[in-house]
Amino acid sequence: MDGLFFLPSCPLALTRAYWLDPDHRIMTSYPMLIEPSIVEFDRIVATIESSNTSDYDMEIVNTIYRDHALILSHRPYALLTGEFRETIHTRYLGNSREVWSPQKALMEAKTVHFSDWPVPIVCLPSVYLTKKSLFGSSCGQNLNSLGLISLQML
Repeated sequence: MDGLFFLPSCPLALTRAYWLDPDHRIMTSYPMLIEPSIVEFDRIVATIESSNTSDYDMEIVNTIYRDHALILSHRPYALLTGEFRETIHTRYLGNSREVWSPQKALMEAKTVHFSDWPVPIVCLPSVYLTKKSLFGSSCGQNLNSLGLISLQML
């Protein structure tokens, strides 16, 4: 990911949330390349202080930078684990002509974000996981066969 540091100077470089409606142009907060700046820091702090308690990092970033950020392609910088459960991959692929290959997607990904609704967050102590919730996949591929995770099931 060293190549990101050779991008043109800008306050913020990030990807769009490919899993959301592309017409809304929502940017995601992962990953972000932030150029240090006291002015930008003050803008962010002011926006956080005036935001609702229900606003998350993505809302803050989109409020400030919606039309003023360098947009990176989500491929290869942002891949959700939930993509492996999907049956339609056109949002990730960016077109309807390319054939989905989970192995190719995993190999080209620079980062993989573990976000796999409805599978609960595994770090919470009250969560009990089943093999079906972890490894089942409607598109015939699963995280286990790709070597992404290896868990001892209780």
